[in-house]
Amino acid sequence: MLDFYILPKLGDIPIQEITSDQLEGFFRELVKSGGKKNNPLPHGTYKSCANVLSMGLNYAVSKKKLGASGCIIVSASTIRT
Repeated sequence: MLDFYILPKLGDIPIQEITSDQLEGFFRELVKSGGKKNNPLPHGTYKSCANVLSMGLNYAVSKKKLGASGCIIVSASTIRT
């Protein structure tokens, strides 16, 4: 998940600079064309990506690398269309 979906799109952005708008755009792109041959990403894979990203951001908060207010995750149900 991390190497294939998350890091290619968000890996160059310092964690403190990731915004909720960037996360929402990332998830929208995954939903629309993140699957094989630019097809929609399967829901289970999408949920796994969201969980991995959420765990990483929560870990950064616990290690004081990211303020809790900066850790706004767009819920999967909000993005799924």
